[in-house]
Amino acid sequence: LDSINGEKLELIIMKLPLKWKERQFKVNRDTLIINYGVSYKDVVKAYNDEAYVKEAMINNASIIFTTVSGVNSVEIRYTDYNYAIYKKELRKAYGISSFDEVIEKDNWNKLISEKLIDDNFINDTFNLFEKNIEAKNN
Repeated sequence: LDSINGEKLELIIMKLPLKWKERQFKVNRDTLIINYGVSYKDVVKAYNDEAYVKEAMINNASIIFTTVSGVNSVEIRYTDYNYAIYKKELRKAYGISSFDEVIEKDNWNKLISEKLIDDNFINDTFNLFEKNIEAKNN
């Protein structure tokens, strides 16, 4: 992942949904870790919409897999839970063979955006995330 430019990655992450002032990120091998420094419950409460938070997490992972080569998983850490999604799982959910297919805006709209407005797709895809309870001593 030496090819990942930290400034470029920061610009991408700054533009993602679910903005949070405490949000930090780091790359560990082929995993992008986004740390919110607050509980999942508090983020849901702040947006007053759990469906939106789930959609935004899926959207964020989709954008990262499309724009940052070499990242094969995204881990989103809150103080209560960690969620991890793998590129191959998300590709299967969208029914695409590669995120290169969605780089063009029309394809993104057709293959990604249209699915992100379907509640069943959001719930089914969110269930692909590995969810772990955050250890309190981290």
